[in-house]
Amino acid sequence: HDVIQARVQVGEDWLPLLVFASDTLGDLELNRFFPERGTWPVPTGSLALERTAFPVLGIEVGDSLRIKLPNTPAQTISVSSSVHDPGVSPAYQERMGYAYATTASLRSFGEDARLHELRVAFRMENPGKAAIEEAANRLATEIVQHGGAVHEIRVPPFERHPHQLQMETVLLMLLLFAALALVLSSVLVATTLSAWLARQTRELAVMKAVGATGIQVAGVYVAFVAGLGGFAWLVGWPVGVHAAIAFSHKIAAMLNFTIVDTSLSVGHPLVVLAAGVLVPVAVAAVPIRIASRKTIREAMTNWGAVAQADGAWTARLPRTLRQILRRPMRLALSLALLGASGAIFLTSLNVSSGWTANLDKIWQARHYDVEVRFRTAQSDSTLRRLAEVPGILEVEPWGWTSAGFAKPGRIDMLTVWPDKGHGSLSLMGMPPRTKLVDFPLMKGRRLEQNDTGGAVLNHIAWIQAGRPALGSPVSMGVDGRILVQPLVGVLEEVGSPGIVYVTPDVFAGFCQTANASRMIRVVTAARTPSERSEILRRLERAMERDSLPVQMAIPFSELRTAIGDHMKVLIGALFGLSALIGLVGVLGLISVTGMEVLERTKEFAIMKTLGATPGRILGMVVVQALVTGWLSWVFAVALAVPLTMAMDRLIGSLGFLAPLPMVFRYGGAALVLVAVTILSILSGWIPARRAGRITVREALTEV
Repeated sequence: HDVIQARVQVGEDWLPLLVFASDTLGDLELNRFFPERGTWPVPTGSLALERTAFPVLGIEVGDSLRIKLPNTPAQTISVSSSVHDPGVSPAYQERMGYAYATTASLRSFGEDARLHELRVAFRMENPGKAAIEEAANRLATEIVQHGGAVHEIRVPPFERHPHQLQMETVLLMLLLFAALALVLSSVLVATTLSAWLARQTRELAVMKAVGATGIQVAGVYVAFVAGLGGFAWLVGWPVGVHAAIAFSHKIAAMLNFTIVDTSLSVGHPLVVLAAGVLVPVAVAAVPIRIASRKTIREAMTNWGAVAQADGAWTARLPRTLRQILRRPMRLALSLALLGASGAIFLTSLNVSSGWTANLDKIWQARHYDVEVRFRTAQSDSTLRRLAEVPGILEVEPWGWTSAGFAKPGRIDMLTVWPDKGHGSLSLMGMPPRTKLVDFPLMKGRRLEQNDTGGAVLNHIAWIQAGRPALGSPVSMGVDGRILVQPLVGVLEEVGSPGIVYVTPDVFAGFCQTANASRMIRVVTAARTPSERSEILRRLERAMERDSLPVQMAIPFSELRTAIGDHMKVLIGALFGLSALIGLVGVLGLISVTGMEVLERTKEFAIMKTLGATPGRILGMVVVQALVTGWLSWVFAVALAVPLTMAMDRLIGSLGFLAPLPMVFRYGGAALVLVAVTILSILSGWIPARRAGRITVREALTEV
């Protein structure tokens, strides 16, 4: 096998193109892909494209592409087939194309057809990262002993996809939110049941008077709640299955998978049924137990009002608060339900803002427009002449090469996927006085002009190296040579793979590239995206005129888009789930307020006999609903802070291997307050208006 880094023309621009090459594209046992459309086997002299690359490159099967391979000038090559390769990330996320070619096709293109990779799968009883790395090192050592040359060993993370973390985080979020939705829904049932039981207190007394025991009374309501959960399962299971299948296809698209089997095991519906019955019963057990243990005398003397104990501390509170605190258990359930719903919605807004703020760091820490990498080191004087291109303000050469963390006595081993991007590590010679990057310092110090050694790691490389302490030696391997430098600092570099920075002198001495570089960073005078694109096209033409072997050109507009596309599904799922939880909270507010008004019907009748008008009753209920809603908002804001911090850590570790910055959306909190206010008014006004119209005789004759 081989992976060739080429470039493909899309309109007037050039994008990276990875060409996966082997002697034959059929009957592969490792890194398999599957033909979908077009001619198969792929005819000699043409390419197959991965299915996600077609919309990125703007072509269809049968069209042609203009491609620059490493050792040949740009040429037009036909695309004869579409294949699905589940081992690579979607092309639209990486902002590149994936192509597949045989060695015969490479020869027809005039390209070097020698293959440089040997892919191996080991048979072992207990496979794991350490065992695989040890077996790979033994194989490489044996190849070297028999006269072969091994430059590096690449061991992708064992049985993991490049986007495995994204998938696992989405699944974890679904599980957590599903559990939370179930618990909050159960709280809604318990809160409603608590109000219902308070209204039926005298009916319960009658049941006990004719011989019913507390256990029998409780059993009736337990059976009711269990039946309600079973009915909800009958309604929700088919809907949930179809929603899960639709969402699974969205997740599969993020991973570039195809789901071929959507069947479920027999145990899945049984687990959901058990959870849908047992959790509501467990939560509702508290109000059921309280109601079933009341004596006949206590129940018969209850007229919908709760007596206030003499000298109670609540006596000094305003009347509205006293009314709200009459039933503290119900209030606690209501605040938990409404507060949790608001907190989750706020958390979604905060995390989304934190994600955007982290993406903004890409621009805040980088002060150049494009990064160009070359296949071989080029004279610094030649590279600096590119600053003469109209519209370019500065060209700064940097040392760059791919590398791996090395161990003495072992061949360089990289934890990188076959696309050479995910999990990769680079060694760079950073100009100490550069003004083109300004990455935040996490610990230690930066490289300085008078340094004769030392290494600075970005936070991705620091994690890959095992989080070494400052002063520890860092060993980098390049083509069997090892560079050891003490760690002097760690930078936070959002949007890049692992990078080890050393001084230009250390880099040039190690890579033997004095006065030459493999990378430049370019600053343009562009003020708009269209101006920037035009200047970069001039730069492309100048590099082609000078026959510079460009390997990759990376505009930062593409980098930001690529990183954002990686997490669209996750952020969308977060908002969708928060909306679902918010709906549960709204239903809870409406239900609790409505049941409270029904429970107090007789109390309102007594108030009417004492001269209270329907408007006064309406205002009292609405104010109580408002105060309850506002208390839940305070609880939601307080709960949103730790929830946001936890989600920032989880999602940030997924996308950037570092927590997201804590961003609190005060506008979101205000939006929630407005929504709670409106819903509280409506939830109190509608049932109170009805209650205010009931005559005193109708209210007092209710059983």
